[in-house]
Amino acid sequence: MKVLALDKFYKSVPKEKEQRVKQKVISLVQELEKNGFDFERLPNGFGLRKVETVNKPIYKFKVDSSDRILCSMGGKFYSNIREEYINCLVLLEYCSHDSQIRIAKDREFTKQGIQEYEKDTVIVVTDTNNEEKSIDLSLTNSTPIIIDKNRINEIFGEEGRFYYLDDIQDECVQSYGKGQFVLGTAGSGKTTIGVYKLIGYLQNNNKPDLNICYFTFSKKLKEQAEKLFKDLAIKLFDLKQGDFKGKVHFFTLEDYLEQITENQFKLVSYAKFREWYSQQQGNKFDPLALWKEKRGIIQGIIGANWQYEIELPVKDFNQDILQLLNHHQYITFSTNKKMFSLRKELNTICNFLNKEVGESATFREKIIKLYNHTITNKKQLNEQEYYKLNESYSSFTQEERKKVFSIFKKYETYLNSLKRQGFCEEGDLVRRALAKSSPQYDYMVIDEVQDFTEIQIYYLCQLLKNKTNIFVCGDFHQTINPTFFNVGRIESIFKFLGGIENFEKVTFKRNYRSSRDIVELANNVASVRKKLMPSKSDFEYTEVPTRDYTRKPYLFRGPKEALLKFVKDKSYVLIVVANDFYKKELLQSFPSLKSRVLTVSEIKGIERKYIITYNIISAFKEQWEEIFQPKKLHSEVYRYYFNVLYVAITRARDILGMIEDDPCEDLLKTIENKIEIITKFDIDLLGLRENSTLDQLYNEAKKFEEDELFENAIAAYRNLMEKNEPSLTLLAQKGIQRCQIKMEYQLTKDYSSCGNKLFDLEEYEEAIYYLRKGKDAYKLLKAILLQSGSDEQFDLYEEMKRFNTDPLKVLIEVNDEHLLKMLLNKVIHAFNHNLNELVENSEKTKKLLKTLTVKKQRR
Repeated sequence: MKVLALDKFYKSVPKEKEQRVKQKVISLVQELEKNGFDFERLPNGFGLRKVETVNKPIYKFKVDSSDRILCSMGGKFYSNIREEYINCLVLLEYCSHDSQIRIAKDREFTKQGIQEYEKDTVIVVTDTNNEEKSIDLSLTNSTPIIIDKNRINEIFGEEGRFYYLDDIQDECVQSYGKGQFVLGTAGSGKTTIGVYKLIGYLQNNNKPDLNICYFTFSKKLKEQAEKLFKDLAIKLFDLKQGDFKGKVHFFTLEDYLEQITENQFKLVSYAKFREWYSQQQGNKFDPLALWKEKRGIIQGIIGANWQYEIELPVKDFNQDILQLLNHHQYITFSTNKKMFSLRKELNTICNFLNKEVGESATFREKIIKLYNHTITNKKQLNEQEYYKLNESYSSFTQEERKKVFSIFKKYETYLNSLKRQGFCEEGDLVRRALAKSSPQYDYMVIDEVQDFTEIQIYYLCQLLKNKTNIFVCGDFHQTINPTFFNVGRIESIFKFLGGIENFEKVTFKRNYRSSRDIVELANNVASVRKKLMPSKSDFEYTEVPTRDYTRKPYLFRGPKEALLKFVKDKSYVLIVVANDFYKKELLQSFPSLKSRVLTVSEIKGIERKYIITYNIISAFKEQWEEIFQPKKLHSEVYRYYFNVLYVAITRARDILGMIEDDPCEDLLKTIENKIEIITKFDIDLLGLRENSTLDQLYNEAKKFEEDELFENAIAAYRNLMEKNEPSLTLLAQKGIQRCQIKMEYQLTKDYSSCGNKLFDLEEYEEAIYYLRKGKDAYKLLKAILLQSGSDEQFDLYEEMKRFNTDPLKVLIEVNDEHLLKMLLNKVIHAFNHNLNELVENSEKTKKLLKTLTVKKQRR
């Protein structure tokens, strides 16, 4: 039996009552299972009473003399609930014994701002003070959490919550056999659905050599997705580690490229480029913008019209077929007739060949092979190709592009010196991998696709056996990296390489993260963009808020010094600026905020209860004023500025504040009905009364470190040390040391050095990630054995296999008796665990067989 707990239920249970409520829910589940999931059959005196003033079956379940749980059964309360949840217990709300409950009237829906609802699922609760509160209990406007009956003890835990999928999400999960392209709002559950897709494919394809994968660009997101997969697989789908071990793989592209090249190359990082650029004369451009331009455009795109630009040798093809294709204007010959290029999509050409000559696979295979060869050898756009690019490809003007390319010519000299030290650019490494690529995965998820370059997507597609077995997701409105994210171009890659038809396109419009106030502001910004920059895109959408109102976003026009200094020790607040230039400018005036300030690029993928944006609009005042000029705009040129504003806004869960020194007044006028102006510093008015504990500040520092925001993490750890709390001082000192080691690694990319330094710091679990990429089997094995985490996350024999050895052999060779004992203890423990699991499964099987025998005898 499963339990669905609405978000309203969680919010209404007092902290001090959680333990009591948990025990009562356990007893209720047990009784329901005994009585056929029927409330009416529960024994008298159990503390359950039906609410007679509503149309649907809602019951009050006694917690104590004063409080009650409002609950029902899934299939009885929701007409549209999915079949597997018909017999689930639904925890609706927590209320007092004396609360009066009735069904809401139509006028109350409008008052609360509810647009989509099932009429009988919106109730009004009147408390002892005669105050009324409307509560929407519908699935549409709730965020139900799924709890298995065996895990009710975890009901109030924050970790590992599994959410009931809405209908669009569930339809998406159930759909296979056609490539899916999902675009969704911030906080819409795209990653979660990608993980569900992996589990679904795993369950439906039980072959022993199954090989499925998940790719993303961010290490943090990769780790989150991998953890979610394991939690869902084991806790919700009752899978065992052995069901997916060796079959499902999670990668960042960087990790994957390093793995397949056996760590022969060290990737040139942004930190390395920034270090070089800071030493150049007249460095007027934002270094991150330059880095993105090089990575995403100059090296990252295959070509403006790549399918039709590449010339192929005539001698490699059947001459009769080429003449046939030329006659029907599918290809064009060069002047000397030795080369030809495509005039129409490869899919169209192959369909024609199938019809005319009965076969096209050989032709397609040869075309792809030659394209791969050409793309592999073309390292980047040349100067003229870069200048000729349509203005929609770059965030730099035509005049600026000349200066940009000049900078990269100088950078090339520095790069050559790095290459002699074993460094390699990301674009070069992808092309090296492309030259040796072959299909190996049965199913693939690409998450946050907007962060990948075109050449990277082209490469990943070639790793897939069947190009329809793909789930791609991202957000058009979060594209702040110039990778020229374009749905049509990505689709054309899969068509070209796999012969597939169009993707099945799905849009997730529900925002589960931000409050209704913040979502309404984001929608207002989107409507301005749509009005001023008409786009043919299928993915322009209006977000649907799932959460209720918290408070209106505000523009602060009071003393900003008072506000900014006050949030220094508020772990629930972050300040967002446009780029590094404005970050440095702000920190020069307020150095104590070093842990609290992030650029839009840095905060992408992060959220907080409270966000303050600082000069997000003012930073681009000139561009915003151009946007509001009465002229037709190219849809892509100014989209970047809308996206920067959108990303900054949607990082906030509950409260959004804005500080603007010199904003574009036209833009402010368009959003003025969605924001309030605050002119005085008042912590209650600003919602800043809540203080953060030292533990919360420490956890925030750790989170910065996990997100690889090492400068913020170091500042946060140093701030903690100033508190002179002995229990945290040593932890903070160690945190600073870890961050400094990892920052050095970002420059040197020396895995062994980083791993060894973390090991010497006795940070064994941290060291493992880096030691895996090195060549010291003994040091890696030692770190795994000494780490304090779960043994299940490491397979010692698999870890040593990459070094062509095994754990026992390694330890015998170095004569380490202490570690040998630890190894044997772990092996014995694992054996006992597996034996107990086998016995438990045998007992379950015996009971099942006994039950089936009894039923058979009764018949």
